[in-house]
Amino acid sequence: MGNTNMKRRRFTNEGLSVAEICNAHGIGQGQYYKWRDQFMSNMSTVFKIGKPDTEKGRLMSENSKVK
Repeated sequence: MGNTNMKRRRFTNEGLSVAEICNAHGIGQGQYYKWRDQFMSNMSTVFKIGKPDTEKGRLMSENSKVK
C-alpha cells in the first residue's frame, strides 16, 4: 500500500511539475504559490484596460521627452 500522507504532484500544461519549474528557476514552491495566489486575487486588475495611473503616465511622458 502507498503512503496516504504523500502529496499529489501538480503538473503544468507542458507536463512539468511545479517543483521542476521552481527548481529550474531557482525559486521555492512556497514563493511560487504566494505569487500565484497574489496574481489570482488581483487578476481582474491585471487585465484591466484603461488610462494608466498618473504616476506611470508622468514617467512615460518624461521618458519620451528624454529620448
